[in-house]
Amino acid sequence: MSAWDIGQVSDCRLANQGMINRNFILRTTRGKYVLRQVSHTHHKSPRDLKFELSYLDYLKQSDFPCNVPSAIPTKNGRLFATVQGHYYWLYRFLEGRVVKNLNQPHLAQLAQMMARYHALIVRSNLHNGKPASDPSGRTTVLKEIGEYRAEILRKKNTGEQERTFLDESAKLTKILRSFNAGPYSHLGRYPIHRDLI
Repeated sequence: MSAWDIGQVSDCRLANQGMINRNFILRTTRGKYVLRQVSHTHHKSPRDLKFELSYLDYLKQSDFPCNVPSAIPTKNGRLFATVQGHYYWLYRFLEGRVVKNLNQPHLAQLAQMMARYHALIVRSNLHNGKPASDPSGRTTVLKEIGEYRAEILRKKNTGEQERTFLDESAKLTKILRSFNAGPYSHLGRYPIHRDLI
């Protein structure tokens, strides 16, 4: 971690090991940070990661009402580092709380946040230089689900989370395959994380 000079690391743990990114929470003498190892699925080149970081910066500069991660530059001024073919970037840990069951006020708050987000993105003129995918992101999601399911099924022992993923992804796959995206194909396309479409 000397590249960032964030203080002495007293604790490091893997916070999320999914099929997308890996996040390591670092407790240091200068506070908590997240070191993110970026997935090759969505970031095949430095340009992809630069776009994501500029996207986050745009939200932060636009007074988006929620906390947004902001890349901490390395000692040489870069926003990310490349180690053994993987991209890493660092940001200050964002405190929050986990809401286990969404109720009506939570949903209203989420809807307001999404409306503000959408209004900012429509005005942004951000473009990642790639052609638009299908409106629901279905093709990519089905591909990723299939890859992750195959990875789990190759293992001898699976945990509760992996068994839950296998059960729930089987249901989701049926829904995605039957989904008619036709009516949505004429809507405007904006850079948005497909989990939120």
